Amino acid sequence: MAIFIPGVAVSQASGRVGGTIFSRNRGGAYMRNGSIPTTVTTLFAQSIKAVLAAQSQAWAGLSDALKEQWVEWAAQNPVINRLGQSRTLSGHQAFVQINARLVSGGFAALDSPPIGAAPATIVPGVITAKAGPSVATVAYTPTPAPADVAVQCFAYLANSPGVRYVKNRLALVTTSAAAAASPLDIATDVETRFGTLQAGQTLHIALRALDSTSGLVSGVFYASAAVV
Repeated sequence: MAIFIPGVAVSQASGRVGGTIFSRNRGGAYMRNGSIPTTVTTLFAQSIKAVLAAQSQAWAGLSDALKEQWVEWAAQNPVINRLGQSRTLSGHQAFVQINARLVSGGFAALDSPPIGAAPATIVPGVITAKAGPSVATVAYTPTPAPADVAVQCFAYLANSPGVRYVKNRLALVTTSAAAAASPLDIATDVETRFGTLQAGQTLHIALRALDSTSGLVSGVFYASAAVV
């Protein structure tokens, strides 16, 4: 679904309207024709849909009292969308968002909304990216991560060094165990998602902390390195 900020016509837009996709790169905002897939074929897409469907079903099984708690929690914890606007989720949306993060990372889902603050940020350090044999690791601080805090790594493997704006292409490739020590080995996860590492490519990553007991996440830090 596209989101936009009204101006005289439209000031900013992001997402899809019909067959048109609104996006941006280092040259600014642009529009392009988008294809509409008829079937979901990737294992990643299928697994994400399965997690979301399962959590939506779990919401239906909650008591009215628990649902009301999630509605109140969502009202007190608005989210920021792609255009930097504050938006309030429904109770159902908040429940699915929090629990999808936890279940996808291998942690237990919640019936009640989380209490407490989001975890502190995880800051990426040296990225090592090599081809043949493939090596891809990212160091981070603090290390090890705090108790009950996992490290989520988003990545994108660009074939051209000219591709610099990749925030809309980064995909979650791995979630570490709680309190994992640096560095994080992501070679297998990156190659499973994007193909074999080749010299001349650029590995873009983003890290954030995930509280494995609450589903709350930190802000995101970005970094990149050339594959040698």
